[in-house]
Amino acid sequence: MPKSYQIKENENGDFVTANHVRYSVHEISIESVHIPEGRESHGYGPGAFETYDTLDEFLAIYGFERVEDHVFPDPEPEVVPVYVPNEVDFWKIKTVLQVIDNWDNVIAVANTLPDEQKIPILNGLQHAATMTRVHPLVQLMISIPALDITAEQMDEIFVATQQYD
Repeated sequence: MPKSYQIKENENGDFVTANHVRYSVHEISIESVHIPEGRESHGYGPGAFETYDTLDEFLAIYGFERVEDHVFPDPEPEVVPVYVPNEVDFWKIKTVLQVIDNWDNVIAVANTLPDEQKIPILNGLQHAATMTRVHPLVQLMISIPALDITAEQMDEIFVATQQYD
């Protein structure tokens, strides 16, 4: 709640009120203000209803000056961290890889690997129920250059699976 107001009649006969708590200026019409006879320059405390010739004079008392055409900057948008699930159903990963046209590439690259890598990958791709981000199959897919899947892209695939929840 403002402590007091500074009031001055302008050249149009309107009262200009500057709220010194929020430092905002409001123009109000004389009809909406009632000041009892003899109370025009009296107030509650020193300078409560003192009159000033200009707004600049009033602001100077409090160490402020007018800033023309000041535009307040828009607040920075709040950054919401993306939730990357740690474990998802494998059918969702397969679906995302199919949607981005990478599933056939995964199978083709897996078939070109030596048997010690190919057999566990193909078995995992056919029989896995769930998959975690640290699962050896996921780490192997990231480590195979021919698949061209980075750790960040694998996180994006895990995030994309949430649309099937």
